[in-house]
Amino acid sequence: MLVFISDLHLSDGTTGNTISSGAFKEFADSIQRILDKEDAKIKELQMVFLGDIFDLIRSEQWQNTSIRPWSEEEDKDKGQQSLKDWTGRVFSKIKENENNKACVGFLKSLKTKISEKIPVIFHYVIGNHDWLLNRYPEIRQEAAEFLGVNGNFSNTPFPEEMFFPEYHVFARHGDKFDWMNYDGKTRNSSSIGDAMVIDILTKFPKEVKSETEAKFHDPNLIERLKDIDNVRPLYTLPIWLDSVCRKSCSPRAIDFAKAAWNKLVDEFFKNPFVSSHDSWGPDKFDIFEAVFKIKPGWGLGSALKLSERLLPSDYQSFARKEAGLWKGETRYVVYGHTHDFQVSPIGTYDDGGKDIAEVYFNSGTWRKFMQKVVTFDGTTDFVGWQVMTSVIFYLEKGEKKERQGRPFEILNGVLGLKA
Repeated sequence: MLVFISDLHLSDGTTGNTISSGAFKEFADSIQRILDKEDAKIKELQMVFLGDIFDLIRSEQWQNTSIRPWSEEEDKDKGQQSLKDWTGRVFSKIKENENNKACVGFLKSLKTKISEKIPVIFHYVIGNHDWLLNRYPEIRQEAAEFLGVNGNFSNTPFPEEMFFPEYHVFARHGDKFDWMNYDGKTRNSSSIGDAMVIDILTKFPKEVKSETEAKFHDPNLIERLKDIDNVRPLYTLPIWLDSVCRKSCSPRAIDFAKAAWNKLVDEFFKNPFVSSHDSWGPDKFDIFEAVFKIKPGWGLGSALKLSERLLPSDYQSFARKEAGLWKGETRYVVYGHTHDFQVSPIGTYDDGGKDIAEVYFNSGTWRKFMQKVVTFDGTTDFVGWQVMTSVIFYLEKGEKKERQGRPFEILNGVLGLKA
């Protein structure tokens, strides 16, 4: 039994909300029920944390220093603190968060209980919000111990991809195919996405809140702005902000919110790290710069059409290529990253007269997920719900056959939000 979960985004609690620990109890209970089925005949449990489990980027602590994830290792702030120091601070707060302790506690308890009967192994694959773990061995080892990941990672980085031949499964986080969140040929570097989270997403709600509470008193606006962490893809944020502002009861608060957004966006694109990604000639960076600022008189329809050109190439096409590299061995490719659960066929091949299906899975997220929708009157809006997804594979053949030979199963929980 091979289980994938991703994009938990356990944070230090300074920005956004981590999913309730009750969800982890439900998940652990669901895994236990499968194991308890007599006809399942589960031989082992391997659980893979498929990236963005810890969120080292989304923290207000980065606002207390000039150090950023893209700083050089030798750089120091006014307090003589380095990137390593601040990474350690953020991770320490994540570990100390009581809700995070409870969340992980349910998973580690499950591991302990099951280990009495069958082998249990926890794996970790790195993503784009936890990549800093791989930079620092002692912090990485702390992360492994906190989650109960098997192995000593003091000298070994978490992998960027894993292949499980017995299950015919190849997996990676998936950020490699997102130009905004993967900067280079390895995962040991910062990206534009990091800068956007730290210097826009984290700053913006706090700035609007302090100003509107003092002058305008618009609690509905502040409450809706809390969803900024949950909007996907990120380049739709100006469109999301416009939809939020339309529901505000204070025109002055709206004006301030849009002005504050544009101010942060201007500063963002002047950042040398960000501007260094702009190559000569028109490219995705130029489109990104064009759509990310709120412009008076520019219809959102035009912005939407232009922003669609920023979409990463179809993840299914990348999955198809990866399955092709392991033809006859890989049948299933699993990514995370997008927060959008998916299961889709990507091909077939002939295995001695038997048609074998190749399938792409996205392991979704364990957070609130916001999606844009165009309403009947042509207005763009965003709706959301709480989601929790896990993708499970079973051993299919011979004496090790599990779940009566069924190859996979999806546990997909969706919880509607209170009105």
